[in-house]
Amino acid sequence: MEGPPDLCVEIISPSSSTIDRKTKFKLYEKGKVAHYWIVDPGAKTIEAFKLTRGKYHAVGSGKGEAVVQFPPFLRLDIPLGDLWWPQK
Repeated sequence: MEGPPDLCVEIISPSSSTIDRKTKFKLYEKGKVAHYWIVDPGAKTIEAFKLTRGKYHAVGSGKGEAVVQFPPFLRLDIPLGDLWWPQK
């Protein structure tokens, strides 16, 4: 494989929050990963970032039971309620 991936998705755990939100954020940005999503099961949130002119910019977020669509998959509905454990 050559070049950076188009998308990295990090699943936050209590021990990795700082690493995923700060260290990896900067590494992926520097490595030119086009899209970075951060999923936090504890808070039941998701944040999406897109690389533009070498910097990440927030392009969306969701919480709880929301249904979200983020680049690069704008036509894909992601029902967040299906991600969290335990499910209803």
